[in-house]
Amino acid sequence: SSTQPSPLAAHRGCCPPSPGHRLEGVAMSTEASSSSATGAAVSVTARTWVRDSHDLFDFESGQVHERTFRVEGSALCVRSGLSVEARGEEAGAQGGAAVPLVRVVEKDGRFWIDRVASSKRLWSVVRDAAPEGFRLREGDFVKLGRFKFRVRQLVGSGKNAEQPDLSLGGSKATCQVEDQGALEAKCCRICLMEGPGDDDPLIRPCSCKGFIEYVHLKCLRYWMKSRLNVAGGPGGSFFYRSLSCELCTQELPARVGIDGRTSLLMEVPETKAPYVVLETMVRDARRHSKGLHVVSLAEKPCVLGRGHEIEVRIADVSISRSHATISYEDGNFVLRDDKSKFGTLVALHRSQEIFACRPHTLQMGRTVLSLALAPAGAGAADAGDRSTAAPSPSSNARTASAGEEDASRATVQMPSLSEERLRDLRLLVLMRQGSSREATVLRTPSAPASTAPPQPSRVSRSGFWWPWAVGLPAEEQQQDGGEPLSPRVRRIVSF
Repeated sequence: SSTQPSPLAAHRGCCPPSPGHRLEGVAMSTEASSSSATGAAVSVTARTWVRDSHDLFDFESGQVHERTFRVEGSALCVRSGLSVEARGEEAGAQGGAAVPLVRVVEKDGRFWIDRVASSKRLWSVVRDAAPEGFRLREGDFVKLGRFKFRVRQLVGSGKNAEQPDLSLGGSKATCQVEDQGALEAKCCRICLMEGPGDDDPLIRPCSCKGFIEYVHLKCLRYWMKSRLNVAGGPGGSFFYRSLSCELCTQELPARVGIDGRTSLLMEVPETKAPYVVLETMVRDARRHSKGLHVVSLAEKPCVLGRGHEIEVRIADVSISRSHATISYEDGNFVLRDDKSKFGTLVALHRSQEIFACRPHTLQMGRTVLSLALAPAGAGAADAGDRSTAAPSPSSNARTASAGEEDASRATVQMPSLSEERLRDLRLLVLMRQGSSREATVLRTPSAPASTAPPQPSRVSRSGFWWPWAVGLPAEEQQQDGGEPLSPRVRRIVSF
């Protein structure tokens, strides 16, 4: 059908296509039609993080509610509390407290993923994409934790003449230089010299009037360089942000026109191709600056994260130290996730078809859905709910108190297959009770009750304590030479 999205759009994020899937989508459509002939359905695995924090999903957390179910027709996936289920279109619209997530559309035996108008933006999870990575396009929105980028410009190899476009929204495109003969009596606001200089014209970059209306081009560039501190990285990488006039607060233009030729108003390093330009999409201007990350991939891939020695550094707690990587491979810009805590996401712009060859993983807020075609009747219709959560602090407190009660007994039963670390932890509880209580003998449950307790071990001069000496009174603990422990060594052992 001409109204249906191309199967290429469904796999454009995974590069290159897996074997047997031609770019024209012939093999893909054949697979979909053959599966529909057998009555295929969509297998959905929903995982919801128990915490609701900035629409994030913790991929490392164990506190996740998981459920698997099947969708055999057009349906709406909604979340009620922590549970996700499939409802009809009418029932989903009247859900009340239920949060709509994604719509699964069945047409001619083929299933598609579509966005719900009232739901949040759909994001594709990069870590669950193909091993080859996610292929970026200009205009894509990338989300790292709670920080967002827009892919502003992608320049491949062999295009060294094309330099980055540094114009940001809200600024004038070009500042044209006026006739310099009529500006001999005008004064520069920075150097206070009258008239233009050699190859240094007077320009009006903002809306200031009167004595501070004009400024020399070189003076303005020197001021901008001191404010931005643009330091060229490998291949000419740098971070650029727009500046505003400190007097009229108007944003300065990105380019200046001289004698019919335009050049950048700010002098920046020459960037080697291939390179990528990422525009920061920030809401809080007090914490993050809106600007452009120009990163060259000529020498090495670009790493994004919170670390100090990486190309694109983002100072945010939701960003991992090494969060994601962008590389240039076979003429494509490929994005990969570096097993980050809150994942790397790419916004879904259009409807995508669901295939059986590879599950499609989406994230909506704190819920992650994995959708794939499955033959009808294969497996259970609903695998039910599974919740995995870490023990609560109250249960930890109860366990600790129970351990102290066991340690206060005259005899502590140790497991027959106990590890050295478990034994040391129990002995540490005995040490905290002080050396004034009666002697406590440790023995294994396999030893008979009539067996005499083992001989007290000794504490070496280096402060290393042996298991059988800890539970004994202080006067019975001895050093290697057989003398009683000194008060100082006794305090070290007790600590």
